[in-house]
Formats: sequence, C-alpha cells, structure tokens
Amino acid sequence: MDNPDVPDTTLQIEHLSLLARLVGQTWHSISGNDLASHSSSDSLVIETDDLCVELRGDILESSFTGALDTYSFLQVAEVARNAASMNKAKGDFFAKCAGEKLLEITLIEETVVCRTGGQIEWTYRSDAGLLFSFEDSQILVRKLGLTDEDLGVEFMGTFHLDEFYLPDSWWGEDPERSHDFSLTALSIDAAIARRQQSA
Repeated sequence: MDNPDVPDTTLQIEHLSLLARLVGQTWHSISGNDLASHSSSDSLVIETDDLCVELRGDILESSFTGALDTYSFLQVAEVARNAASMNKAKGDFFAKCAGEKLLEITLIEETVVCRTGGQIEWTYRSDAGLLFSFEDSQILVRKLGLTDEDLGVEFMGTFHLDEFYLPDSWWGEDPERSHDFSLTALSIDAAIARRQQSA
C-alpha cells in the first residue's frame, strides 16, 4: 500500500495458491446458501473432481486514513466435500459447466487512487472478482459492494473487463478530492508472482 493507514483486502499468496490447484480439474458445481434464488451468497463452494474450495465474503473492520470503517474482502479455504453436498441437498447450486475442465482462473483487482490538489493521498487495492474460464463459457464471482458480504455469481459466454462495474459511488463526492478507478485482470499464476514480488 502507498499509505500504511489503508486496509489490505487482497488475497494472500496461500489463498491464491489454493485457487491455482483448481485449474485443470473437472468442474462439478458451484453452490451456496440461497444461491439458486438470489444468484448470490456470502459463502460459495466450488466442487471439482479432487477439491472443494469455499469462497466467502467477510467484513474487515479497519482504520482508513484515521477513520474506523468496515470493508468487504474475499476469503478462500479448502473444505470437506459434504459442504457442497449439503448445499446441493437444498437445491442451492448451479451445475452449469459440470463435466468441463477448468482452463484458467483470472483475478480481477480494483485500484482506487485518491488525489488532493493533484497529489496522491492514498491508494486502495482490493480483489473485486474471480473469473473461472472453460472452453466455451465463463463464471464470474464478484463482490457486490464495498461493505457487502455477499458474492454474486454470473454466467457468460465471453467476459470483457470494460464491462465490469466500477462502484464509483462507494467513495462519495468531495469537491476537494478526486478518485481514479482502474481494473487489472491477472491470471492466477501472474497474481501469485506479483504478490510474491511485493511481499
């Protein structure tokens, strides 16, 4: 971080490495609490042939340039296969892409730069989404808000980074400050290498 008093809501190397283990595996499903009815959940379970991984939206309470506030972030953990089974038993799952090989995972990182009088005041980076790519389709998991625990799930044929919603309104309006927003798409391996360099 450019400013030490800005929270870190990016995935750690060990979490990215766990996600990387999914690449090349056969996809079974993505499931979660109330997922079938809302296409979102605070806990998503990805099931493949050999691995079950939970993506969880969580809230971090942290100081942000001197003011205490809450911020959403992603957590990743390996879970037992019955985590997916329990969701499936309730019908809270999507089987789209089942039987297909997961070819790639892309991390979508958001960067917000705040400037005052033309000078950088702070820079905030957050992992805003994960894109799971198959031969003919993609699944996007994304944070739904700056302070929202829920993660949204979208299915698409082709993903375009310029269509990813940038939540400018999260940061409010201030005539003395400007906010620049940008997105970076990184393969999971590139994301690991980048975090290793900055560690």
